[in-house]
Amino acid sequence: MLQEKSTETGRVNARKTDVFDVFNFKHYMGPNPYLETAALVFDFAVPDATEPRAIAHYNEIIGDRYPQLLHETFTNHAQLFGRTASEVAKLDMGLHFQRWNVKPFSHFSRISIEAIHARSARAVVYAVWDWFEAINQNQDFLLEAQIGALQNMFRQSVYGGPTVYSLMRSASQKGIPAFYLWDEGLMQ
Repeated sequence: MLQEKSTETGRVNARKTDVFDVFNFKHYMGPNPYLETAALVFDFAVPDATEPRAIAHYNEIIGDRYPQLLHETFTNHAQLFGRTASEVAKLDMGLHFQRWNVKPFSHFSRISIEAIHARSARAVVYAVWDWFEAINQNQDFLLEAQIGALQNMFRQSVYGGPTVYSLMRSASQKGIPAFYLWDEGLMQ
């Protein structure tokens, strides 16, 4: 029996007008195969039927908001997306998230960004995705409003309070594994 395999990258979450697609989200509460810390891992693809703008075009616009990215070199859209998501994940609050990684596969790239709160990290990725799509369509994107909503989401989480977050940050800086114990409502 012959089977025909498609070599095209299909759409999972993307709308017909989107040039990028993000899917397969998974949050790890500690070290994982992709990062040595808590992380949100997801897949990023450029569906075959679409053609995104040049990386330099995205980087120039993103660089207006995050000038440190202008001094970095990105060889593909997935690297720029991962780095941008990592930067936005700091939420203009000085959060300690520094680690990110991109692992290429044949039809997509697996991106991992450091994250302690799954819901706000996932919302960050969706905000960055919307920003990239707006850039592609030459539309304005209200990133400040998005970041404000993301800040509120993070602050309302168990990690958003000053005590829990400062424990998480200190443990991260010293390389000490730290977890929030949900049943006890305590840090370990």
